[in-house]
Amino acid sequence: MSAGKDRYSRQEQLCKSEERFHTLDITDLKLAEQRLAESEAVVGKKLDAILSPDGGTGSLDLADIIDSQALQSLMDDYYRITGIGIAVIDLSGRVLVACGWQDICIKFHRVHRETLANCLESDTVLSSGLTCGDFKLYRCKNNLWDAAIPIVVGGKHMGNLFFGQFFFEDETLDYALFRSMARQYGFDETEYLAALDRVPRWSREKIDTVAAFYGKLSAMISSMSHNNIKLARALSERDALLLEVRQSEERYRSYIDNAPHGVFIADENGRYIQTNPAACRLTGYDASELLKMSIPDLLSPDAVDDGLQHFQRVKTDGSAAVELPIVARDKERRWIEVRATRLSETRFLGFAEDITERKQADEVRAELQAKLAQTQKMETVGRLAGGVAHEFNNIMAGVSGYAQLTLRKLPQDSGMATNMTQILTLVDRGATLVRQLMSFSRVHKVDAVLININGVIGELLRILEQALGNGISIAFTPDASLWPVRMEQGQIEQIVLNMAMNSRDAISETDQGQFSIRTSNVIIGQEPVESGSTGIESGEYVRLEISDNGSGMDEAAKKHVFEPFFTTKEVGKGTGLGMSMVYGIVKEYNGHISVESRQGEGTVFEILLPRA
Repeated sequence: MSAGKDRYSRQEQLCKSEERFHTLDITDLKLAEQRLAESEAVVGKKLDAILSPDGGTGSLDLADIIDSQALQSLMDDYYRITGIGIAVIDLSGRVLVACGWQDICIKFHRVHRETLANCLESDTVLSSGLTCGDFKLYRCKNNLWDAAIPIVVGGKHMGNLFFGQFFFEDETLDYALFRSMARQYGFDETEYLAALDRVPRWSREKIDTVAAFYGKLSAMISSMSHNNIKLARALSERDALLLEVRQSEERYRSYIDNAPHGVFIADENGRYIQTNPAACRLTGYDASELLKMSIPDLLSPDAVDDGLQHFQRVKTDGSAAVELPIVARDKERRWIEVRATRLSETRFLGFAEDITERKQADEVRAELQAKLAQTQKMETVGRLAGGVAHEFNNIMAGVSGYAQLTLRKLPQDSGMATNMTQILTLVDRGATLVRQLMSFSRVHKVDAVLININGVIGELLRILEQALGNGISIAFTPDASLWPVRMEQGQIEQIVLNMAMNSRDAISETDQGQFSIRTSNVIIGQEPVESGSTGIESGEYVRLEISDNGSGMDEAAKKHVFEPFFTTKEVGKGTGLGMSMVYGIVKEYNGHISVESRQGEGTVFEILLPRA
């Protein structure tokens, strides 16, 4: 129980302590905060007045404008040299600078309440109405002479510069008046009159000289104060302008850094002087690397001239757009669209957008369109060839029939019999031509069987050696795991032999010719394949690659190589049906054939046949 009571007592004391804490008197704190807020408001208001662009002094007092301490120190030194005092008093009677004041004022007039009121009235009322350049001499309410010179800042009368507490040399003092003042205000008469005798007596010439000097001093104070205000405003305006420029630069930098496209700023020589993160991502270079480069450094070598011409158009016309290939840091060739504009004679801004995927898609689309057009043309030619072959076959059948009937009625050793035999020979050649046209047009059907292309080619090698001659070597590289295909064996032989004959004619007799055959398996549509076969359906194919190192073909010949009756050989050395027959056989089995060739660099044919 005792321990419990102790705990309760400590808790009660703690609660009472907390209660005392919560009822702490914070009046002083609140008053201090209020005074601080009021002071900040006053300072802010005065600062606004100083920095106000209207050129006035606003709510400023004279104490806010002049440097009282510096002026006080200066006038103290001046008084020690000349014995001439001074006072700077604002329009409310507040003394800002004072030196050389006489004892009669310090010890008597400004001590007593009534005589002090006389002093304040003299400083404000009697000296009122002054304008810039004025000088006012007057007797103060306490019967001493004073002189007032206005201090005007920015066209506003803000205070006065006083010198005084003197008598004229030719003036007779009215001691009775000052004795009565001593009795009236309770001054010690002896000490008061002694202080009166110490008041200086000046000639009117000296007063004029002092007035002229203090007039210049007042003008200097006014001018310097006004200039300080103007300087403060100018500095404030400069700071505001610099702040605005910095903020503008920060906004500009933010826009550039967050732009989705690459931004390049170049000088008049094409050297990059500023880039953004998107430009770094686009090119693979960091900013420090790009700032050491120029326009040609980024471009693909074959596009440098186009890039410099584009830059020149921007210089001349003010803006231009172009599509150019660049070489990124990883050596990858990429396409960009650049829209550039002239900022000044030495600054040029360019926005670069990566259009590589679009260009690649355009190239694929163009290639597919070209292949489609070629396929449609070949289909049309095939139908024409089939129709011509059909009609020609009918004609040749009639000629053959009539020739055979005529030959039977003629003596075997007659000249007519010989002519009929020649006619039948020509009919057989025409029949061969018909079969070739039928094969191209895919209207000639044969019985397809499961075959291995390697075996068929292996059996042809001896015939190929004889057909090609000793000047051409043969290289056969078979794939041991080659898939079978379903087609007629003789058609494979026709394909190889026709291509061998073309290669023989393309290889110069003086060169060391090379005729190569390679077989392999490929899968289209599942993994990248080094093949010229684009646009072919996905699936498994047997690839037959036949190449030579002959004279090759130009682009025009490549476009027509599979068309019937097209040949690059001399007249009488070819019918132009060999490659068209190969094309017909390949298409008959839903295969694909393509050619790659350059003049002087040989030719490569690639044939893809569906796996059986």
